[in-house]
Amino acid sequence: MGTFLFFLYNFLTPFIALIYLAFFILSPRRLLLKNLPVELKERLTPRVGNLTRGVSPVWIHAASVGELKAIKPVLEKIRKNKPEIPVLITTSTWSARIAGLKTNLSTRLIPLDFFPLMKTFIKKLKPRALILAETEIWPNLLCLAQSSGIKIFIVNGRLSNKSYGFYKLISPLIEKSFKNIEKALVQTRADAEKYGRFIRDTGKITITGNIKYDFMQPSDENEKRTGIGPVTDIIPVIEKLKWRDKPIFTAGSTHPHEEKIIIDSFMSCRESHKSLKLVIAPRHPETSGETAALLNSKGLKFIKWSELSVERRAESVEELEAVLVDEIGLLQEFYKIASVAFVGGTLVKIGGHNLLEPAMFSKPVLFGPDYRNAKEAGDALLLNRGGFIVHDAGDLSARLKVMISDKNLLKTVGENAKKTLESLQGATEKTIKILSDYL
Repeated sequence: MGTFLFFLYNFLTPFIALIYLAFFILSPRRLLLKNLPVELKERLTPRVGNLTRGVSPVWIHAASVGELKAIKPVLEKIRKNKPEIPVLITTSTWSARIAGLKTNLSTRLIPLDFFPLMKTFIKKLKPRALILAETEIWPNLLCLAQSSGIKIFIVNGRLSNKSYGFYKLISPLIEKSFKNIEKALVQTRADAEKYGRFIRDTGKITITGNIKYDFMQPSDENEKRTGIGPVTDIIPVIEKLKWRDKPIFTAGSTHPHEEKIIIDSFMSCRESHKSLKLVIAPRHPETSGETAALLNSKGLKFIKWSELSVERRAESVEELEAVLVDEIGLLQEFYKIASVAFVGGTLVKIGGHNLLEPAMFSKPVLFGPDYRNAKEAGDALLLNRGGFIVHDAGDLSARLKVMISDKNLLKTVGENAKKTLESLQGATEKTIKILSDYL
């Protein structure tokens, strides 16, 4: 059955690619990028250039910028421990390709997963090992690499419930793809159980944790490590606002349908805590217009970050109750100055965002009941009492009032949040130790 699905997959791949290309061309955003010819060339041509220099390279595939950043510590260790071995990075997105080039390593888009293209690419590259980040299951890539004797590793592996449900429907093909995999280094026990459904030899599956937790550091340190992301000092602006000694509630990565709950809870809390200030940072800055309209409708005195100038007269900003962050790259800085933080995407059916980002700065973390995308982090925060679930405006307001009223409680919960983050770190060293035995 697996072989039949493999042939069916290859039969359908060109048609799927044409449909994808049609959407690609018709997308206004893609047309503005002006990189369509280069993208098509890389996806449809199996060129490797003069990469190998007679030495078999390590091939690392990371689909997106997030996955590339996640395995960057592993990449750095490989380069340090094996400087003589060339490395090729392939990505699935153009933005990840650009990020890969910033590492000063050979980077290109991965070819279309079509048998003739992938076979030629692997034959030319002749890699000694293939390292796949997180959830990159491409049948031709995996089957052809295995038949060529290439050692295959899954690093920081995870399978969402949605992906797992789909893969079960085509399990013979997935089992065929994983037949001779060397090691699957996965994030959680739940991921290990899911991979165990397709990898018959469960001894090849090891729980190493989530590498992303290891590079969770304040933005200035992370900038040094990754070269990605701006570092902005917001303290001079906070001084102008005269907010330094005020309690600040920072709600980050918020979505439109949960922002009313956040704002209502803030206003309720202000009835007993007049000095409380709000920072709200929408997940997508382009929706900040909706957030501004909501703040206006509630009668709150606020200003957009993009309009906030340090030259503004102090008396004109002192009465401001809220700042709307309508630019990217600033959230960490606002978590840093927060008294309490809320992480969005959890009061709506999104699944949550980075629950541990406020924990870097020892801040209590509040989040809604839908945190399925960060379940390990959320469960750990709840267990260690470094964070709490809130269900509605009343619940959120009550939790805010309790913590803001008790500085010792704020400190204790914040320290618990930081300890939670630290307890989840260490995956990089575990991963490197295992890979070193094979590379």
